[in-house]
Amino acid sequence: MSTNAIDIIREALNTFMADELLRSVKELLDRGVNAMEVTEALTSALKEVGDKFDKRELFLMHLAAAGDAAKRVLTEVLEPEILRSGEKRSSLGTVVIGTVAGDIHDIGKNIVIFIIVLDYVTHAE
Repeated sequence: MSTNAIDIIREALNTFMADELLRSVKELLDRGVNAMEVTEALTSALKEVGDKFDKRELFLMHLAAAGDAAKRVLTEVLEPEILRSGEKRSSLGTVVIGTVAGDIHDIGKNIVIFIIVLDYVTHAE
């Protein structure tokens, strides 16, 4: 994974603005960076946000904003791009996952679903 991609995603995610992250991800994809590499960079950047939250360097609103931005990028850009790549995969099974409606963990649930789908597992909410 290119350090440049990680840095671009990290910088965009740290603005806590979905539009900025979306623009940066589209720019990386337009430059030919693989969607899976961008997904890995986003996952790494989200972990850093979570670590900063754990250290009390960020507040819950930052965590939620980063999660919302990541969810938008995953659902609007990365998942369709990965599916468009035409890679055929078989399912390893089904996972049922959920949260209480409106709960803050809905953000993490959606990110987990995306990662699970990438790992060949069908899901139900």
